[in-house]
Amino acid sequence: MSNSHLRMLRAVFPILLLAGLAVGQQNGPVARWEFDQSSGAKTRDPISGVEDSVSGSCAYARSVSGSAL
Repeated sequence: MSNSHLRMLRAVFPILLLAGLAVGQQNGPVARWEFDQSSGAKTRDPISGVEDSVSGSCAYARSVSGSAL
């Protein structure tokens, strides 16, 4: 490996290391599904805003606060 490649690796490595550490310090949940609807094959993850599919052997039922899966 040439000296220029080694200099570049020495410059880039600390940046990548710090970026990896910053990503690893997630506070709180990264996803959450409340299933608080009365029907449907999708539920929204309020953290990411993504509509996720609900599948398999499941049914919605009344619960203490709204409905549940």
